[in-house]
Amino acid sequence: MCSYHILGSTLATGAIACRIARFAFALLPVIKRVEANSYLSCPPEILQIILHASQLSYETPCNEWSSSEAEQALKLIDEALAFDIPAWAEGLRKMPNVSDIESRIHIASAHRSAVCLYILQALPLIRAVRPVDTMFLVGDILGHLGQIDERDPYFKATSWPMFIAGAETRDGEKRAWTMSRMFAIWETCPWGYIFTAMEMLKATWKMQDSGSGSGENWLRDLKEMGFDCLIV
Repeated sequence: MCSYHILGSTLATGAIACRIARFAFALLPVIKRVEANSYLSCPPEILQIILHASQLSYETPCNEWSSSEAEQALKLIDEALAFDIPAWAEGLRKMPNVSDIESRIHIASAHRSAVCLYILQALPLIRAVRPVDTMFLVGDILGHLGQIDERDPYFKATSWPMFIAGAETRDGEKRAWTMSRMFAIWETCPWGYIFTAMEMLKATWKMQDSGSGSGENWLRDLKEMGFDCLIV
């Protein structure tokens, strides 16, 4: 449940995100102890980076971003990219009844690249400090998620990185593939937030294509439109 709260904090407004942070930081050690049994397969270390990025974002108003916040955000991106997923997976392999290592590696890798894209959205000043290849990150996410079959038990855990990559890309084929996969998740698990995520993608693409949004910052555009939703 704490994992839900952490991923939910990425779209939450300040007051809600603050409550999520207080709750989630306290439970991160618990997530570490039970990670072998988590259907999400997002390493606790990556979840912690997501939570720190969310906290940094809502604690820093848009008109008060400085080089200090940008450096902190870049440090979080570097931590995410440096996280050794094969080593993490080997640690899980030693645990009893863990046999789905390849799927876990793909899901964890997709979340790692997705958090980097999220940080760029949450603290866009980063772009002025250091260029980041967003299309490489999108390709990495979709490449890993493409290895997860719809019959895979972890398929339902792909919606958050899928949404992040879908919102970031301007490529028509990638958008279509993303939407088809989101719909397949919804058919498997008809949860309301999946349908809402698809509506958010449509709204994002419409703004991007019409030039009516802020440009690169689709996260701010969605929040200004009143979207304040959980995507896991």
